Amino acid sequence: MAQPQSRTPVTGSPLSQAALPRDPDSLLLLVAADVERTRFNPPAAIAPQTAPPIEATTLSQALDLWLTGRAGRAVLDLSWADGSGLAFLSVLSAYQQRPLPVVVLVEAGQERAALEAMKLGAADYLFVEDFTPEALWARLNLKPQPSPGWQRPMADTSNPTCQPYQNLVENSPDIIERFDRSLRHLYVSPALTRILGIDAAAFLGKTCRELGFDDTMVNDWEAAAAVVLATGEKQVIEFAAPTLVGVRHFEMAIAPEWSEPGQIGSLLCISRDISDRVAAQQTQQQLLTAARSAQREAQAARDGLARVFDRINDGIIAFDRDSRCVYLNPSGEQILGQTALEILGRQVWAEFPEALDTPIYEVYHRAIEQQQPEFLEYYFPPLDGWFEVRLYPDSDGITVYFTDISDRKAAAAQQQQTEDLRHELTLLEQIVDSVLAGYWDFDFQHQTAYYSPGLKAMFGYAEDELPNRFDTWQQIAFADDIPKALASLDRHVQSRGEVLHYAEVRYRHKNGATVWVLCAGQVIEWDEAGQPLRMVGCHVDITPLKQAEAQLRKNQAHLQAAQRIGNLGSWEFELATEQIIWSDQVYHIFGLEVGACPASFEALQSYFHPADQDRHRQTVEATIATHQPYDEEFCILRADGSLGYIHVKGEVLVDGANQLTHLTGTVQDISDRKRSEVERQRAETQLQALSLRLSLALESGRIGTWDWDLCQAVHWDQRMYEIWGFEGLGRAAVFDDWAARVHGDDWPTVEAAIHQALQDGLPYDIEFRFYRPDGELRWVRAAAVVQRSPAGEALAMVGINYDITEHKRAEAELLRTTAQLRASNHELEAFAYSVSHDLRAPLRAIDGFSRALIEDYGDQFGEEGLDYFNRIRHNVGRMGQLIDDLLRLSRVSRQTMTFVPVDLSALVQEQIDELQRIAAERTVAVAIAPALTVTADPTLMRVAIANLVQNAWKFTAHQPSARIGFGLEMQQGEPVYYLCDNGAGFDMAYADKLFGVFQRLHNTGEFPGTGIGLATVQRAIHR
Repeated sequence: MAQPQSRTPVTGSPLSQAALPRDPDSLLLLVAADVERTRFNPPAAIAPQTAPPIEATTLSQALDLWLTGRAGRAVLDLSWADGSGLAFLSVLSAYQQRPLPVVVLVEAGQERAALEAMKLGAADYLFVEDFTPEALWARLNLKPQPSPGWQRPMADTSNPTCQPYQNLVENSPDIIERFDRSLRHLYVSPALTRILGIDAAAFLGKTCRELGFDDTMVNDWEAAAAVVLATGEKQVIEFAAPTLVGVRHFEMAIAPEWSEPGQIGSLLCISRDISDRVAAQQTQQQLLTAARSAQREAQAARDGLARVFDRINDGIIAFDRDSRCVYLNPSGEQILGQTALEILGRQVWAEFPEALDTPIYEVYHRAIEQQQPEFLEYYFPPLDGWFEVRLYPDSDGITVYFTDISDRKAAAAQQQQTEDLRHELTLLEQIVDSVLAGYWDFDFQHQTAYYSPGLKAMFGYAEDELPNRFDTWQQIAFADDIPKALASLDRHVQSRGEVLHYAEVRYRHKNGATVWVLCAGQVIEWDEAGQPLRMVGCHVDITPLKQAEAQLRKNQAHLQAAQRIGNLGSWEFELATEQIIWSDQVYHIFGLEVGACPASFEALQSYFHPADQDRHRQTVEATIATHQPYDEEFCILRADGSLGYIHVKGEVLVDGANQLTHLTGTVQDISDRKRSEVERQRAETQLQALSLRLSLALESGRIGTWDWDLCQAVHWDQRMYEIWGFEGLGRAAVFDDWAARVHGDDWPTVEAAIHQALQDGLPYDIEFRFYRPDGELRWVRAAAVVQRSPAGEALAMVGINYDITEHKRAEAELLRTTAQLRASNHELEAFAYSVSHDLRAPLRAIDGFSRALIEDYGDQFGEEGLDYFNRIRHNVGRMGQLIDDLLRLSRVSRQTMTFVPVDLSALVQEQIDELQRIAAERTVAVAIAPALTVTADPTLMRVAIANLVQNAWKFTAHQPSARIGFGLEMQQGEPVYYLCDNGAGFDMAYADKLFGVFQRLHNTGEFPGTGIGLATVQRAIHR
């Protein structure tokens, strides 16, 4: 835990004396210049008319007006005088009765600053934007009572001006507590409950020790409280305490609350969480530890320098930018005849008016204006002496060295002493210039060397860890860098100081790290032979600079990589010479070798497409004329002749005289983007065409489209209104309009389908019935998809409806027709059964009895009678064959089909082989294309091929050179299988009869048959 620290005000200030009489009606305005002054005039009803307000612009002016009694009350803007408002209150509150007759003005959002001001004793605060004179003067009319000496006045806790303070207390993030004189809690703010998680009531009436707080913290707190109770002086301690979020560090301010004049009635404590500050302090501890060594060294150097300044005879006086004295050494006090306390803070020309319009006045202002040192010898009448004056300006003011050279003027014998002193001052100045880095001092005459502690610390060594020898630096420097450092030193000596000793050297840190150092030195004493006697110099750590250079090179590499990846380059064009400078990526964009940059603007023009050359020239000329940047796209011709597209940005660069010198900008290859735009336009055109085709398809199919937000809102196109009969609805349809029209028996199915689509992701594709407003019952088919979020949540449904009423009617008609066909097939099967059994019996009887007559009575019949019997038996056989063919035709129409790959070529060859076996005497030339395969029912294909081949075999029987062929040809992109022969042929006029049942184009005597074969083929192919 951090040690508690007591902070008490500085005593001895003029403010600690008895208050001077002051004008109670005078008002001191400490506000910004842009605030309307009439807002501070007192209303007649509140305060009498007073003199105009007094104003001050600086803290010192305001305190002077207050201390001299010229102001009795004040209005203070906290942002006044660069934020000096709280400082003004701090000075007044330390020694003056509260509440102070001061009203604070704050901006919105500065409530915390207002709380700080009220802690310092301000009577109240108002917001700058909306305060009124009545509110202001009501708060200014306080009657503070003076109190003698340093004693604090009694706190007026009943004053109504404390109400705003109470509001701030309740809402303050700081912990605010009140204790009685026995150190028991009287009040705790809500902030303590939030931090510790303990109800405020648990604290009341108890001391911190009774509450079990940490003993160390309680001891520190009780000790500080005892000081406050004994002296009345505010105390501040720091402590650490456990909270809901871990151990936190706090700063507590303990102040008395006065109940009677000179009596402390209670204690007020305000604790602020400073954990972040403590953490930052701990984080910086290592740096601070290292810095302390440097600070000690710097302090030692400064103390040594101050002792030198105090011992030297020259006067040294320093002024700030307002020419107010900020330092005067003892010699200066002696020369000027004034003490430092008398002159510090005084304006030089007010203190020495005799110097106005004299050479020292002119030189002083010239040195400040030009920021260059000045030197002169000057006689100052008030001191009756000659002075050698050197003026050294800087950004903070000016330092003046002045030496009384009256004796030198009178006696040349003392001139050498003055020169020695000047040399000593030069040495001191050089040490001052180098002390912030690390300095060294080589005395070649006495063979001694000195390295400052700061220089040793730069390399991680304590003061006693590196010996003060000439060669010490070489022991820790990089061996490769020593020769160039010695060479620089040699050039400096050889030139007798004309060439500066300046070298960058790498040193090895104690921890092994590399430290880059800028080493600079100067010989300050030479012997008569031109050899150095004494040399001083400094080491400046430039490691961060070297790291920055490395980072810059890395950033440059990254920039080049980024330009390459983004295909983006940079360019610069110098108007005077027309020199063009490109980054590497620009060369790649134009297809050129790096370095082959166009020599002029006209040469650059040749790389632009002829259609864009004039526009490019006009764009550049317009930018040169108007100084306005440009942002354009151009088409270019690369070095290989290919087309490219670039996006060019350009702007002007001007010199100090606002004269245009360069154009600079970027160029990006957008060829891919242009191609993408062309592709996108093509895609958009195709999409528009697709949309048009879709619209035409929807229109031609009389399909309606809809979308639903899963609540009530639905969006229908006109076709939907026509399908559902809502043309006369007079408003947009909603979900309930649609749901109410669905057939009651179908609604559960529809609702379940919607739920499954939304919840389970199943397809929504359903047919259902609905009633139009005119009562007509119709069928509709609906299909939809569900739109979902990336997380899979259903957002909406989009779908289509189309009326399938006619389809359903046709379907019903088809079902009726199918039933009729089924009945017909059943009758056909019965007929086939009848033919197969009922007709065959008489035929068998006829055939049998005819054969019996011939066998038994054949010798009784003549040739004509036998011929009759043979004809009867032949026609009976023919009738049986006809019945068999009819049964086969019936089976073709009824049998179940199975689709598999079928080799037609093999079926043809199998049938030819069978026919040749039966009629071996026939010679037929057969040509069959191999491996002609289709997907079909193998039984039906076998029936069709058998009938076709048998027909070809039969009708080529009378040809001496019969030919039969089977093959494939393409007709209109479709395969056509054929069986051809050179048989009898037929008259094309009767082609429509070929596939009819019992239709024949040849008589049975010439070509036997029943006329059912091709009908069977047709039925098999149709199936």
